[in-house]
Amino acid sequence: MADKKLAQYAQYVAEQLAPLGDTRYIPMMGGYLYYYRDKIIGGIYGDGFAVKDTAASRRFMPDSAPADFPQTPDTLLPCTILDDGEKLRSMVEEMWEELPERKPRRKSAAKKRAASVKPRLRLDGFGIMVKDMAVMVRFYRDVLGFEIKEDENTSNVFLEKDGTLFLLYRRTDFEKMTARGFNYADGENGHYEIALSAENYAAVDAAFADVVAKGAKPVMPPQTMEWGQRTCYIADPEGNLVEIGSFVK
Repeated sequence: MADKKLAQYAQYVAEQLAPLGDTRYIPMMGGYLYYYRDKIIGGIYGDGFAVKDTAASRRFMPDSAPADFPQTPDTLLPCTILDDGEKLRSMVEEMWEELPERKPRRKSAAKKRAASVKPRLRLDGFGIMVKDMAVMVRFYRDVLGFEIKEDENTSNVFLEKDGTLFLLYRRTDFEKMTARGFNYADGENGHYEIALSAENYAAVDAAFADVVAKGAKPVMPPQTMEWGQRTCYIADPEGNLVEIGSFVK
């Protein structure tokens, strides 16, 4: 779908959902995600709008067959009632009750006051600007086990994992999109880390041994820290740090 048509289509979906209140949508490279009352209900994938596969969405759209999309590991239902705004909104309201709750975020009184006068921003995910997409896809898919469905030569990876968006952007494609160049931290670096949690101390040790055996570069073997966490570090093929840890003995 061309960029202009995609933006128009995304606006149309948003307008159909708007009477619900508390809806929003955010662009991602190649599509859009839609939220209702802080839960992801679906998005634009490829050439159309699709929603989470729940009992309610199946009931409202018996003619829709579950489909897989490369941008997400979830099976979705292509939306066949988009033009029927009232029916669409009824479905979304019932879907909301069936979707899992997002992890609550604790707020201080000061933050609550600030939120009343400032735009509300929330962390939806993070992205890595990559030099060699094929190598990075193979690492996060085959070594760390991320459920990446995109081809190794894709321009970007879009994955919802454990309630967080994980993105890989090819540097050259991102620079083309933004019409500017950037500086990058090449080689093993401490620019940032990705933190992964394991079930317990033993699982940290097992995970470290497993990923190193599969080709991850060891940075720090498992150690129990004074604050009670057992943790370790590896590096991905482009030098970005990945932590694996647990506070459970």
